[in-house]
Amino acid sequence: NGAINGNSNVGGICGNLSSDSAIEKCMSSTDIAGTADNVGGLVGYSANSNIVNSYVEDKKVDNKANYCGGIVGYIKDSEIEYCYSRANVSGQDSVGGIAGSSEGAASIKNSASLSKELNGSNKDNINKVLGKGNSNIISNSYSLNNTKITVASEDSSSYSHKSNPLDGVEKESVSAIFNNIVLDSNIWIPTNGGCPTFK
Repeated sequence: NGAINGNSNVGGICGNLSSDSAIEKCMSSTDIAGTADNVGGLVGYSANSNIVNSYVEDKKVDNKANYCGGIVGYIKDSEIEYCYSRANVSGQDSVGGIAGSSEGAASIKNSASLSKELNGSNKDNINKVLGKGNSNIISNSYSLNNTKITVASEDSSSYSHKSNPLDGVEKESVSAIFNNIVLDSNIWIPTNGGCPTFK
């Protein structure tokens, strides 16, 4: 619990994850705030690394600049797998429920965005799973169909987000999402209709 505040490369576990590093079986229950690029619920910037079997609780991830995500702000040549985020995410350009932006051989697999709200300034780069990037890097990953998306430049009373592949597969409930993701029973404990937790 508490809060982490910083400039660029700000995360709940690690600001800059690189050089074949990995985060595994980690969680954050901390509000995260940054004033420059690359802010994430777990990791600000990830290059050539993996983030697996980890999650972010129902907190705030807020960036006054670009590349903001529920799990990682910016992902380059890295993998996210078996992760979920419940964080509400706010930023300028490139805002995503899991990752703000991607580059290179990145991938998002078997993961979920459970955000209630996403807020950004560019309607083209705010999406439920990956804010900006190639949708081909997303596989078996999900989001809630009732996530509220607000764009600063648009009239909130008339703007409606158009579902697209960067949202992953949209489902109506948390239980419907985790019915489609097979988690390692040595690591995770399923809950009745709720989010899984660690053993």
